[in-house]
Amino acid sequence: MWTGSHEDGDATTKLLVDKEVTREDAERVTGVELWNKPEMLTYRGGVATSVMAAARLNRSNQL
Repeated sequence: MWTGSHEDGDATTKLLVDKEVTREDAERVTGVELWNKPEMLTYRGGVATSVMAAARLNRSNQL
């Protein structure tokens, strides 16, 4: 299970518990990444791609 707590930064102090990444989380991250880039593109290997991959892994582990 990938929870996102492996990332450096302030996120671990803001989150009370680990949570599995869901498809909805991945969609939100993708939206934020697009919104923050003038060219409105995501990049292979970027944050959105990594979170989407984690959501897929979590989903396949539930089946």
